[in-house]
Amino acid sequence: MLYCEKCKIEVAGNKECCPLCQGELKGMGEAGSDVIPDVPKEKVSSGFLFRLLSFISIAAIIICIAVNLMAPTKVWWSLYAGAGIFCAWITGVVSIAKRHNFIKNITYQLFILSILLVLWDHFTGSHGWSLDYVIPCTCAAVTIFLAVMVFTRRIRAEEYIVYILIDCLYGAVPAVFLFTGILNIVYPSVVCVSLSIMSIAALFLFKGKTIREEIVKKLHLSVSYTHLRAHETKANLV
Repeated sequence: MLYCEKCKIEVAGNKECCPLCQGELKGMGEAGSDVIPDVPKEKVSSGFLFRLLSFISIAAIIICIAVNLMAPTKVWWSLYAGAGIFCAWITGVVSIAKRHNFIKNITYQLFILSILLVLWDHFTGSHGWSLDYVIPCTCAAVTIFLAVMVFTRRIRAEEYIVYILIDCLYGAVPAVFLFTGILNIVYPSVVCVSLSIMSIAALFLFKGKTIREEIVKKLHLSVSYTHLRAHETKANLV
């Protein structure tokens, strides 16, 4: 196959020069009819998209601060806008990093959103809405969603059983809020804890063997990896 170093294309046939730039071709020609070469299309690189989004975020924060300075109010709302953009970046980066494992992505997002929402509630006056409504409702929604996905066979429970179990156990966390008496509204937490306990019971009754096998497998892999790393470190020291 003939090749043009200038255009970065391969040319079929026995042409003496590149059909695009008329430059010299290198390589061996092939018998047969000449065809127009395929020109590779330029793609938007992920690096450029990252820089573009970063610039848009920085510009949005600067504009908010500038408007807040020109039209001052009792509340520095521009700081909340900047914090919101920062939180969006955190969830977006985690979502991209875990995009190949849907259930793991949900688990990470559940933990991160819980932490971010508690911080938002704390720094905006500690009104308690994060513990009263958001965390229990989010946990309950994830529990129901996973149950539907497993029931409709859209995901194989055996492949994600550990993460499903973690999500269900996390849904029982609002029980701590109930017993410590820090809640203003108890209904969402009661519903969330009830769903989580029923889900955990169903997992152990119907998938107990699978759970044990997966936990043993992960522990075995973890121990094997630790031994391998220790052996490599010892070999490097020698």
